[in-house]
Amino acid sequence: MSGNVMKASDVSKLKDEIEGIVHHSTTKMILPLLLLFYLENVEKTKNAEVDNTVVKEGYEKTVCNYIKNHLYHNFNIGGAFNDTYIGRLSSRHHFLRQISQKKYAVQHDYFTNAKELIDFTRMKIKEHLDSKLGNLITLSKLLEGDYSDTKGMEEQKRVLDEALRDNSSRRFRELLETGFDRSSDGLLTMSYGFEICMFSILKVFLAKFGCRLYRDSKTYAADKGGDISTNFGVVYQIKNYCLTNEEKFTELVDELFLNFSDGRIQQGNVFLIIKDASNGFVDQLKKQSINCITKKSVTDLLDKLSSEEKQEVLRSIIREFKRELLSDVCRTCRSVCLHATGLGKSEALNNKSSVDNLTHFLNK
Repeated sequence: MSGNVMKASDVSKLKDEIEGIVHHSTTKMILPLLLLFYLENVEKTKNAEVDNTVVKEGYEKTVCNYIKNHLYHNFNIGGAFNDTYIGRLSSRHHFLRQISQKKYAVQHDYFTNAKELIDFTRMKIKEHLDSKLGNLITLSKLLEGDYSDTKGMEEQKRVLDEALRDNSSRRFRELLETGFDRSSDGLLTMSYGFEICMFSILKVFLAKFGCRLYRDSKTYAADKGGDISTNFGVVYQIKNYCLTNEEKFTELVDELFLNFSDGRIQQGNVFLIIKDASNGFVDQLKKQSINCITKKSVTDLLDKLSSEEKQEVLRSIIREFKRELLSDVCRTCRSVCLHATGLGKSEALNNKSSVDNLTHFLNK
């Protein structure tokens, strides 16, 4: 790039700002990827000014390229774009400056160091996603049925193999808690994980008795929980917390009676699933006709599942995480791309051939 090159200490400040944007991104990395688009655009054109009319398409192409060539998955990456995000990079982060109503320019310091900052931004996005979703990504690769991406994953394969074959289910529970890599969040502890894991275990277990479960709401709903309906008149509500004091107990009971004011509580058809409860609170809930199930009670059901049924639990976990985290850009993309098919690849796991492939892979 033309212009004066900044001192290393000054470039470090730019990197700190970018790292902060990545770390605090909550909507599928929209701002970090939008920033990456601008950096790549000005590096290519050698022009700091970018017209707003090209930003949406450019952002989506950046998402697509990053998934294909750097990330190799589409979990929690590439949220739906709107113009307000451009303004945030100007007013909140001072990465852009406004030239006119429909045109912004990349600030001079970022412009002159774009090439170095491109590589840094790509690296930080991947590091952040790996720290939050690394175990989910690994599990997804092992279960997808196309094992070309699993070279060098022999240790992860061994952990999965042992978890599925352990009759006591202790290793399977450990897999849900800590995953393959303890430096990354476990399936049960990552965002959405508790609700999804509880649902998937119950779904597979109750299917043995002809019962079907359906997730009615995504876990970012206003009540911060997950709602599960059934084909046998019962409803489950999952709350990712421990019931430890009277204030929380009263708040919870009031909420349940508000949500289910149609008499289902009085009929004993409402089940609450929580992480844990202090002594006495479960009995108090029973007196209110609310059935309470703890995480331990649900995970104990794994002892009653076969290896094939445990595989189905894991496949369900991947499917439900994709419902929550699948890239919005990939959902609407019409290109011929492995990631553009949305849930297609996950749904293929239901085919017997995919189950056979997994069994063969684990037996190698």
